[in-house]
Amino acid sequence: MEYTEILHHLSKEYNTKILYQPTYAKRELKHRYKGYKGCIGRTLSKVSIFPDGKMYVCSYLFDTDLNFAEIVRGQIRISKKFNELHLFINQSEKCNNCELREICLDGCPAENVVMGMLPCEKYSDIFPICRLWKVRA
Repeated sequence: MEYTEILHHLSKEYNTKILYQPTYAKRELKHRYKGYKGCIGRTLSKVSIFPDGKMYVCSYLFDTDLNFAEIVRGQIRISKKFNELHLFINQSEKCNNCELREICLDGCPAENVVMGMLPCEKYSDIFPICRLWKVRA
């Protein structure tokens, strides 16, 4: 988060557009993330296809076997086992009463899988931002 603060400061000194992936944000800076649409995986509007044919709505999960589909001999096969779509469609009950729910939109389900927790549970002064979303400094 310190690095993103440096980028935000530097953007005022240069006439260059700086885009970065914030991952986390401090609660007191939530005004900077107006327009954030939440987890890109939850919109189901983009798909990442990897060289091995596995398809993910969230490329952060590429090291897992949670891919929702894969391409086999030129055909798309939808996975019938538990996969990432279950994560993105179901909302976290832990977030129901959170004041930042309107901003983070239930956080990052992928991070919950990879890290085994929602970071905001451990660090109450931050909230997660989708790693695939870019913000302008």
